[in-house]
Amino acid sequence: MSPGRWDIYNCFQLQTMARSTKAREVELAQLMARSAQGPGGEFVNIIAYRAEYEQARASVKSMIETAAQKNCAGQSKWSSERSLF
Repeated sequence: MSPGRWDIYNCFQLQTMARSTKAREVELAQLMARSAQGPGGEFVNIIAYRAEYEQARASVKSMIETAAQKNCAGQSKWSSERSLF
């Protein structure tokens, strides 16, 4: 990941992109688990899914770090996304 890649985005954009990228990461992990059950599954994982999975993980991590640097409310470990009402 290139440093500063997510600096131009605001907190809402970072949160939206991180959420969708995390969903893709989970989907890829499920696909990799499913394909690993069959013969040659690890080979398929390396060829088809591993690179995109690693890129998604790095992107999410970088987005979270950028959001923390910007003091975005949704990324604070001390705040809750629950409403009081």
